[in-house]
Amino acid sequence: MKLCRIYCEGKRGSLDYDILEKVLGDLGQSIDIKPLGGKFGAPSIMSYLEKDGFMAAEAKDYLMFRDRDFDAPVPDQIQLTQQGHVYFSYRTTIENYLIDSQLFFEYAIEKGIRELDTVEKAISIIRDSALEIKNYQAVRHALGALRVDTSFRTSWTEQDGKLPECLELEACMDSAFNLIREAKTKSENWTKEHFEEKVREFLMVFNDSFFDREEYLVWFQGKDLAKSICRKMDNFPMKAYYKFAESRFDYKKFADLVELRTIVENKIQ
Repeated sequence: MKLCRIYCEGKRGSLDYDILEKVLGDLGQSIDIKPLGGKFGAPSIMSYLEKDGFMAAEAKDYLMFRDRDFDAPVPDQIQLTQQGHVYFSYRTTIENYLIDSQLFFEYAIEKGIRELDTVEKAISIIRDSALEIKNYQAVRHALGALRVDTSFRTSWTEQDGKLPECLELEACMDSAFNLIREAKTKSENWTKEHFEEKVREFLMVFNDSFFDREEYLVWFQGKDLAKSICRKMDNFPMKAYYKFAESRFDYKKFADLVELRTIVENKIQ
């Protein structure tokens, strides 16, 4: 069998690494999962390690699996997005694969959390948390769509999962446009009207049927959604829940993760 190296974000023990272990771990010595710590500069780092660096002599095939985040548009079909050796997840972040109403309910029963003692309550809390950040997510997606050739972030907060103080649409749009203004040298042709139109496009996507289909579990940034849930539930123990969800995780429920498994299996044959 050939060997394949799979790069990921985070470090050993991170959600990124652990989920990859769930998808590929039973392939044993045919794979080598290597966390890079982050995503920035990943293609250059991989190229150096594989072609010029200390791993070159091993002559393995390689790829990177990483969060879509806001760096590539969500495709129409449930599938990976490929850019060279990099494969983007279908869901926005790794956390999105673990936020699940049935698992929330099962965790609540085990821990005696009354707020989630039915599946319906779990669905309602996750949905209400998503509705609360709808405007913020529309603005983040608009920034992601506009920054293809620029380097500005899709949020004005310090990190994902740290929500802004005001989640009103106008406040989010004003803060976001400041990021665009700062990147003006790379976006001279953009106008506030162009940006606002992008936001409206995403708000149209995030309609009632979008919420009925629970598509926010795909589109909304997982850390942001988790933070909104914690605010509604008085600091729900999300880290402990993730460990619980990981222990019950089944990658076969996600077509893009099945696709990733197939890609790696083909490389090692």
